[in-house]
Amino acid sequence: MRDQVLFIVAPYAVALAFLPVCLVRYALGRRGAGGAADPAADGRTPLVALWRWTIGLVLFGHLLLMTLPESVLVWNRDPRRLLALETASLALGIAALLSLSVLLFHRLRGRSPRPTWSALDIVAGTLVVIAVTTGVALAVLYRWASSWSVVTLSPYLLSLVQLKPSAVLIGRMPFLVRLHVVCCYAIVGVAPFTRLARIVIVPLDATVEWTRGRLSGVFSPAWRAVESWSLKGAQAVLVRHDGEEN
Repeated sequence: MRDQVLFIVAPYAVALAFLPVCLVRYALGRRGAGGAADPAADGRTPLVALWRWTIGLVLFGHLLLMTLPESVLVWNRDPRRLLALETASLALGIAALLSLSVLLFHRLRGRSPRPTWSALDIVAGTLVVIAVTTGVALAVLYRWASSWSVVTLSPYLLSLVQLKPSAVLIGRMPFLVRLHVVCCYAIVGVAPFTRLARIVIVPLDATVEWTRGRLSGVFSPAWRAVESWSLKGAQAVLVRHDGEEN
């Protein structure tokens, strides 16, 4: 029963709530502050850039493992390519963990700008630390994760996408694997209520502004033509009216 809640009910719940909550936050933010939050509010530093690039590449690698399992298995048939993939993945994970640790240390010591954090921001940050740490631990303790994950985790995620959920495979995985997966779901669940929502809000704001600019460029000439036509019509009516009075 616990596996059903953690690995079937929870994923669907966070997936259904994530985008609507982000959209509501975006709408309230535009109405209350005239725009979305500044994506660079935490400062543009090399350390922040390192964290963002490394975690972005790690997430991209996870996406490839989950969506292209057969291609990954073909790639891993060659031991040299398997070793290269595992080494690169571990290096990125360690770099992400180290950069995140240094960032948090600097924030706690007051050596970098400290944004206003809510309780949920702290919860989300803690979950991110746990997820990254467990990910690195998995790569160290359970070798060749790129191979075993595509025959265990990929089918589980595919069952969720196909609306035929099955928690059999994930329920038999080691505790560290299950903790990593649960943390990822929890991050997605709390993200819309924290600063992490900017991942969706900032691109959405940019898209809205770009679309509004395009539509303004298209409809402005037509609107000006309507205004000019209306003004000429009003002037003609006034001239005729003055002529009748005289």
